[in-house]
Amino acid sequence: MVLLFGFFVVGISLLACFGLSTLVGHDLYWPMAAAWALWGARDAKAHDLQRFERVFPLEPRALFVAVLLLWPVALPWYLRLKDLANHGVLSEPRRPSRSKYALLAVAIMLPLAWYGGTRLVGDTDLFQDVRKMQAAVVATGTTDAISVTLHTNGNVTITIQNSGTSSTQPMERETMARRLASAAVGALPNSTNLRTVSVQFTSVKQRGGITIRTPEHVYHWNASELRGTTPAGRFRASVGQR
Repeated sequence: MVLLFGFFVVGISLLACFGLSTLVGHDLYWPMAAAWALWGARDAKAHDLQRFERVFPLEPRALFVAVLLLWPVALPWYLRLKDLANHGVLSEPRRPSRSKYALLAVAIMLPLAWYGGTRLVGDTDLFQDVRKMQAAVVATGTTDAISVTLHTNGNVTITIQNSGTSSTQPMERETMARRLASAAVGALPNSTNLRTVSVQFTSVKQRGGITIRTPEHVYHWNASELRGTTPAGRFRASVGQR
């Protein structure tokens, strides 16, 4: 009966939380969780329930973490254990519980897992975008060694190594660079994160086991220009020509 009452309290709290969140325009789930966690920790300390701890944490600090993380389930279960202790049904264990240490480890690992998961998803999306642009650039028919780099700030760098086009007429070289840049942008037609595309012709030489990369010609465009949404030549620049 106490367990059902606990879930009833959780249901009322969630409805109140939803209503207040809608009213103030902010999500109040975690403030609600913190309030119940604080109440549970103070209540457990006031009734000295730590001595009944087995698997479920009843030490005030550990209980605070448990209710904070899983209060829709942990709160009713705490109320049930408290009722059993008050009626003499719950006996003291012979050995002290170590559940608080496991709970502390979970509390530390959850934020790390969440952070690592979001980074992994972001890196995976970034890698897929690079593969799409690389394939689109190669599909233009160029036979030069080309690498595509997509930076987290939305800038794309296309590097062409030891290209024979590097020594051709400037207009022909710029035409090729723009074709590659347009192909890269076209590979991500729905992306709003792309800002600029740089195409650089680079000379790569090996001397005494050391790789020397020397940029020879660099061209820049806005991604919006390559999509035809801004006047051509607004951001185009060519620097480092020899």
